[in-house]
Formats: sequence, structure tokens, C-alpha cells
Amino acid sequence: MQADGARVRLKEEQKAWLVVQHAMYRTTSQICRDFEEEFGAVIDKRQVAQYHPHGAHMMRKRIVKWNQLFDETRAKYLDSFNSVPIAQSIHRLARLNEMHDRAFEQGNFKLAAELLEMAAKESGGSYTNKHQFSGKIETEAKAEPASPEEIKNTLSDEIAAALGRIAPAQSPTAH
Repeated sequence: MQADGARVRLKEEQKAWLVVQHAMYRTTSQICRDFEEEFGAVIDKRQVAQYHPHGAHMMRKRIVKWNQLFDETRAKYLDSFNSVPIAQSIHRLARLNEMHDRAFEQGNFKLAAELLEMAAKESGGSYTNKHQFSGKIETEAKAEPASPEEIKNTLSDEIAAALGRIAPAQSPTAH
């Protein structure tokens, strides 16, 4: 460890490690903490920030090797997004379906309705910033989303219909 304010003399391996951490969207605080665990030395946030290739310090020096390492690592990191199950809509829908079935079986209709709404939003793309349009638009289209009250009424109608289908199958109990 070094005295307060002293800078760590970094090896090339450590500099590269810092650049890679920045490429993976790590904060300077996280990088400082992990640097100490990885290399056994305390590093200052300002020194960490100097190894962000798109930061002012690196832009002045124009260190090509760090820019290339950063860009390659960032691209690989973003590509790895596709291998994370929860990042995939189909995975999220499958889990929501399991939770909905369990909630419905347990009679927790409020939760089941909330899970239906979440699944509808998921499958309708409400959780993304991607919108697909087809056909020719001759005038400006203005789509108005359903209000929370409209969604609530629709879900209530669907639940009532489902309960209506279940109710005849159940025999009434005598008191």
C-alpha cells in the first residue's frame, strides 16, 4: 500500500485491466475496490479515470492501443448480452408464465392479473425502445396507449370470464 495521495506505478497488465473494466461499464468506485482485491494495491479514482480511453486525459494523449482494447472489449461485452437468459424476452415470458400459473393456482388473482399485465407488456414490446411499423403512412400517426383504468377493466373482464368458466365446474357447498 502507498501513502495517501501517492500514485501507484502501474504495469502494462494493470493499465490494460483498468481499460477493460471501463469498457464493461464499471464505475470508478467499483474499479478501485476490485483493483485492490486483484492486485493488492490501493488506487485513486483520478488515476482510474485516466485509463478511460474516451476520457479527456486519454483523448489528449491519443493512445491507440488503449482505444482499440476498449472498443474491442466493449463490442464483445455488448455481444455477450445475447447469452444472458434474462436478457431474452422468451425467457422472461416463460418465467412470468410460471409465476402466473402458481399465483392463479394459489388463488392470488391480484398477483396473477399483475403478471398477465407484465407479460402483455413484455410481448407487446413495452419494455423496449424498439417499435415496428408496417405499411405506408401518409399522415402522422398518433397512437395513444391504453390508460391504467382501461388496462384494469380489460384484465378484470378477462379474470371474471376465467372465473366464470371455473365456477360451473365447482359444486356449491351447503351451509
